[in-house]
Amino acid sequence: MNFFKTQLILIFLYVISFSQNFSIVGDSLIGKVVGEEKFREIIGNVKIVSENTTITCEKAVQNLTTQDLSLSGNIILTNDTLQAFAENAMYNKEKDFAFSDDKVKIIQNEDRISANSGNFDFIKRIAEFKGNVFVENPQLKLNSDFLRYFDFEKKVQNYGNVIVQDSVNILYCDSLFTDRIKSINEAFGKVKIHIKNEKATLFGGFFRDSAAVFSEFEIQPLLIQENNENEKIDSLFLLADKIIIERDSINQKMFSQRNVKLYNKQFQLVADSIYFDITNDKIQAFKPKNELLPVVIWSEENQISGDSVNIYLKEDKIDRIEIIKNAMMIETKDSVKHRFNQISGNKIELYFADEKISKTKIYDNVLAIYYTIEEDEITGLMKASSKNAEIVFEENAVKKVKLFGSPESEFHPIKLVETKENEFILPYFQLFNNKPKIQEFLIRITQ
Repeated sequence: MNFFKTQLILIFLYVISFSQNFSIVGDSLIGKVVGEEKFREIIGNVKIVSENTTITCEKAVQNLTTQDLSLSGNIILTNDTLQAFAENAMYNKEKDFAFSDDKVKIIQNEDRISANSGNFDFIKRIAEFKGNVFVENPQLKLNSDFLRYFDFEKKVQNYGNVIVQDSVNILYCDSLFTDRIKSINEAFGKVKIHIKNEKATLFGGFFRDSAAVFSEFEIQPLLIQENNENEKIDSLFLLADKIIIERDSINQKMFSQRNVKLYNKQFQLVADSIYFDITNDKIQAFKPKNELLPVVIWSEENQISGDSVNIYLKEDKIDRIEIIKNAMMIETKDSVKHRFNQISGNKIELYFADEKISKTKIYDNVLAIYYTIEEDEITGLMKASSKNAEIVFEENAVKKVKLFGSPESEFHPIKLVETKENEFILPYFQLFNNKPKIQEFLIRITQ
């Protein structure tokens, strides 16, 4: 999974100084006096030269009192590798400030920028563009309502309906700030990043991207990994207080911190934090430190909990789950009758086939309570303990139980168990009611 990375490349503004030494030539020159102010109009093939800057246009009006210049008609400003185009523009000589209320276009090397209007402060080296701002170069395309560029600091600010596209990603946000020196981008507002080749989308209120090192999402971040283009319910959803993506030239890793919820049609999960090795398709989930609340996974009618969980994926499906320390698995399909198949140990491994649990292995200090079935009828309850154990499932039902290492068991006929089912539970038995639901993820998309 490749995540959004861009280092916004914009125009490099040069100082344009109309000092004592500059020249204006044209086809005709007309002098005027309006009140106490003197003007001169230069019309036809106007050319203005000042040091390294050349301006051509069809007409220039110079206020000899204020030294303001009004330019019109096919304006082309050239300064080294930079070219600016407009139909009407004003230049204030004293403030060294130019602006245009008409459409402007800038070309420098491989960069292009256009907008409905623009202004340039050549002393402070600040440029502003307003209305239908569009930036394009071989690396990306950017749209916004307003762009401000600080040449000295090499910083860029974009506001309003910001869209940035590169070959891999599309970023949407309310505002985007770029520090080209530190190679940091920060997006605010309704942030959305669509990772095209991974069919993944990230939502959040704040996003920070630091060159090729990391990306960070905060303010109710949500990740959607689509497994089926036509069926969102088959996607992977992730909520957390913060999502961090780290990457290098080979690997990509994602960290989700605090109040993590994960939803997939195959399984659901709550944890304090998760670590997603995207390159190797491995998810690790952890409980809060110094707290009793475990990591909890729900799969079909099974609740699985423990201090930490490893989930191994294969082709976007669960291949195997490891529950480590204080591991417990509870089957909940007969919860109305308080009949729970339960097993606990120091470690539990779950193996999946056709998206269902096919086999379970339990290691160290195994305790088990399960109901025996013959010809689809419950015949009794078995309590067992051993060093290790293995359970084989068939059509979501326990088919076979194997105990290894000092096995002990006792059988209770169903007649002696009925009405007393809630007495047959393992130590630390607990049912959790915070199972993630698809609705709480989908509603975040529309907020």
